[in-house]
Amino acid sequence: RWSYGRSRNEELKMLAHELFGQAAGNRAYIVSDYRRDVSQHQGDPSRGQAVFTKAACITCHQLGDTGVNVGPSLLDVKIKPPEALITDILDPNRAVEERWVSWNVATKDDRTLTGLVLAETTAGITLRLPGGITENISRNEIKKITASGMSLMPEGLEAAITPADMADLIAFLKKR
Repeated sequence: RWSYGRSRNEELKMLAHELFGQAAGNRAYIVSDYRRDVSQHQGDPSRGQAVFTKAACITCHQLGDTGVNVGPSLLDVKIKPPEALITDILDPNRAVEERWVSWNVATKDDRTLTGLVLAETTAGITLRLPGGITENISRNEIKKITASGMSLMPEGLEAAITPADMADLIAFLKKR
């Protein structure tokens, strides 16, 4: 979803927005609404585990044996208040540490890869992609590399996570 929604191919981008929905432009408004609405639900950790999978959190985050280790660790979520978790999930670009900024790499064989730079040498870079895939790319294969300035985590998860689902997800994350 994330890659297709940011594609340079306008037709592909349009189809992705049609299929997955488009992120709302005003993230603060969405976060505020969710904070209010989530407080009206009693979260269920077992349903939250299903949300963790359904919302594709598992492609970049790992909790126990579930998911893969690409993005930030979720070990500190137990101490975060639910309001902070809602903000982190629905507005992932509000505050992005440099190490979690996604990079776009265009290769000479016309591939476009988006991920986190794990390592960089004079010979090439190692990119960690969603799903836990690691790609080594030599410098002579790279046509262009740019930092997106944004998190690898997509905006627009409110299209996949209702306020009730969010309450369940938070209950699951806090239980771990």
